[in-house]
Amino acid sequence: MKIQHRRESGTSIDIFLNGNKIEAGYDTIPTDSFGTSSFYIHSSDLKKSNELVIRPKNGKYYISDINLDVVSLLPDVTQKNFETYIKDWVLHHRRNIGELNKIPREDLPAWKFVHEAPYWFFIPFLPCSPEEIGVLFDYYNMMFVSVAFEIRDFNNKARDFHRELISTDLPRKNALRHAYWTAMLSRRFGLYFALDLSTAHEEAHVDLTIEGPYDHVTNKINNAVGSLLGSRTPRSKDLQGVIDAAWASGELGYAKDFRETSGGQTANVYWQKPLDVMAKKYNVKPKFSQTEKDTLEKMRVNVPNVPIIH
Repeated sequence: MKIQHRRESGTSIDIFLNGNKIEAGYDTIPTDSFGTSSFYIHSSDLKKSNELVIRPKNGKYYISDINLDVVSLLPDVTQKNFETYIKDWVLHHRRNIGELNKIPREDLPAWKFVHEAPYWFFIPFLPCSPEEIGVLFDYYNMMFVSVAFEIRDFNNKARDFHRELISTDLPRKNALRHAYWTAMLSRRFGLYFALDLSTAHEEAHVDLTIEGPYDHVTNKINNAVGSLLGSRTPRSKDLQGVIDAAWASGELGYAKDFRETSGGQTANVYWQKPLDVMAKKYNVKPKFSQTEKDTLEKMRVNVPNVPIIH
């Protein structure tokens, strides 16, 4: 269940579903503008007709939108059927089993092995890194496999966003891709999920080229901006247009012209304004690793003195 809401400072809420309290003293709610919070409800808690009660405490509280998303239509996943669950989902979403490996058609023993392989054989073929799978498991427990393939679909949509820029303006293309990806994640799964998953993605895909240190800072900035926009934009509004507008107003970062100099590796970066705008609009900054902080300092970027986003 996703609620788009905001509150006065000091306000918290209790949430009741069909008379049962499902949240007490919840206060992870924006105070300056509407944001989205996610609450996880099992289908067994729902009835044909349901009553949802939200009681604010110690201040005013405002609701913009409430909706339910179905994460998976599979039956309950238990330890007993978990192995079958993984295998079935991988095979279901990769209909051409050749995607799992380049298996020659005439190699019948290999095909037979894949069809009969134990579940653990398929884990490396999930469309996420181990770090990302860890986040999915933390949020969705043994249902993480179905969510992993939903994440893959968002990845593909983000890659297709402004594909025409690949050959003409790759820094802009990458900025838009990351912001749009995390905006979709945030709208679908909530702000904190989008931030945690995108951070895991960056940690899993360490770039050892000259671009690496600069790309990681850039991605952290754009992932945070996208996550914020996704959680605060009404569902009736097209996210692609919102991301395009963020680029046009200078809210997204980029790095380009990577080169070696006598003083070492460097690049042209556009980070200061996006960080300043984020601090002014949302009163937050991204969570940078020590290496990323060192890169920011090297490029003489002043990180605003505001709370870390998550």
